[in-house]
Amino acid sequence: TSVRQFAAWIRQPYVRLSGRGDLESSSFLGFSWADSVEKDGKHVTIMSFKPGLLTQALDYEGFGYFTTIDEVWKIPPYIQMAMQHLYEKGGHLTLDDKPGTKADKMVHPAKEFRLVLTDNVKGTGDSFDKFAATQMQDSSSLDRININQELSYLAKKQEVKMLMDKYPGANEHGVEKLVQFAGLVRNAYRQGGVALTLSPRGLMAILDMHQIGVPVQRAIQLAFLEKIADEAEQLAVQEMLRTVGIR
Repeated sequence: TSVRQFAAWIRQPYVRLSGRGDLESSSFLGFSWADSVEKDGKHVTIMSFKPGLLTQALDYEGFGYFTTIDEVWKIPPYIQMAMQHLYEKGGHLTLDDKPGTKADKMVHPAKEFRLVLTDNVKGTGDSFDKFAATQMQDSSSLDRININQELSYLAKKQEVKMLMDKYPGANEHGVEKLVQFAGLVRNAYRQGGVALTLSPRGLMAILDMHQIGVPVQRAIQLAFLEKIADEAEQLAVQEMLRTVGIR
């Protein structure tokens, strides 16, 4: 969301690409294609190159996109290896499957191109197995990412303000209790006490339901509590609700 907003401020085209475990390099980078064309009254086959999503974002009609690869560490490490030079300052993308000379195979990003990688983990694994789709990445790929920033949750006061701005008709004291409850859940999640965290997205789901008349306790149950399979964890979360005064 932050990247998309920044791209809007500077009026740069924005694209969000999604990483996943079954991703093939052809869809991300591109692939050779045999085209049948008519020449001198005859149909002949010529080889062409169909650029992938990332390749198009590098230099599309002379300008580069502000690009986010979301859940980037879901991408298999062998595809990341093909992107290593792009991660470097002043780097480019080399497309081995592209027909032509060595120079033809090198795609240099447009001057405006920017790349941001986002994920819930850091490419070195997940000790709690909460992000099972994450793939362990090669250290040489991780080493090429020269700016790293961990984005935590908003401070309580800021999160309450954000929610009140979005739901101006909500009861502020009730929103404060919800944010306090979310803080307890998040701490328990970090310590391995519960399997799921409660993000701002989850709080918005609760308030969306509450805005149309669903009691807050029922909204919490539908938006969050019913996702937890372990009965002991459910009881722990219900105790957190009592702690903050949501009954």
